[in-house]
Amino acid sequence: MNQIQKIIDTKIALTENALKLDFKQISLEIQEEELLFLSDSILDCSDRSFLKSVSHFIDFLYKNELDIGYPIGAMVNRAKLMKEDYDNYSYLYTKTEVDVKNISFYTKPKGLYVVAYHVGNDKNISKTYKEIMKFIDKHQIKLGSYSYEEYILDEITVSGSDNYVTQILVEVEEI
Repeated sequence: MNQIQKIIDTKIALTENALKLDFKQISLEIQEEELLFLSDSILDCSDRSFLKSVSHFIDFLYKNELDIGYPIGAMVNRAKLMKEDYDNYSYLYTKTEVDVKNISFYTKPKGLYVVAYHVGNDKNISKTYKEIMKFIDKHQIKLGSYSYEEYILDEITVSGSDNYVTQILVEVEEI
């Protein structure tokens, strides 16, 4: 029951914060360090393998009580961003506040990130990535290791996939 309550509380807080954001703006923001639980590598995998990885990832989260209400996100590495291969994810992830023995975690670094929002389903997310890359070129930004994307408004919080909102954070190495 405590885990379910934590999931509900997290979802409410995320939704309230999302409703205060300007989804049309691309900006540079300092992000705090975050503890992430990563899937196994899914880089260059087939659609079938991807679906299998998602299923295994979700099962593992539930069995180990790592799900505390944060959405499942995806990471795209710098090389794929540069090749405009935005759908070729390196890892799935979820944020966590729990450090469990014998489970490896990844620390998303504190630092400067390009922050943008994609409204709609993920089929045309490349349009938003292209706008991000124009922003990066205009401001002569050197990309960091990964972009991080996750739904901040999803099927639980809005009606219809055209109203989904995905936050995209692109790690900045230097300006």
